[in-house]
Amino acid sequence: MVNKKAPAFTILEVTVAMLLSAIVISIAYLAFTVVNGYYARYSGLNARVAEFLLADNVLGRDVRDASLVMGTATGIRLQTTAGEIEYVFQPQYILRSQYGLKTDTIRVQATSPELTFERAPAGEGQKADHISFVINLEGRLVPLIYQKRYGASQLFE
Repeated sequence: MVNKKAPAFTILEVTVAMLLSAIVISIAYLAFTVVNGYYARYSGLNARVAEFLLADNVLGRDVRDASLVMGTATGIRLQTTAGEIEYVFQPQYILRSQYGLKTDTIRVQATSPELTFERAPAGEGQKADHISFVINLEGRLVPLIYQKRYGASQLFE
């Protein structure tokens, strides 16, 4: 009987290879976990900033296009040529009701708006030309101020 040895690795070589591959896999997993965590935080922040920008753009456009801005008990009401737009300010969100047909939820933390007309406080149902409130964006308080410019014909209605 001929005793032939087959080419193979020793048990020690296989063990060392497995140990090295386990170290590489654990480093890759750790890197993936860290990158995934950063991405999730960045995505969340990006979504909150996008919601803030949406609130700013839509409210600014609505105030600019409105013929009349009035205060309500919970927010503001805007008269436009197409109908009424109402904003209701809650601690965790702002509701925007457009023409009584659809309601949008803007998820930002905002304070109640302060309304004035010619620098005097404007109460419920009164005309306003200055709207200001504060949005809490990631712990930063961001003041938003909107100015409504009325024409002479709008002031004497």
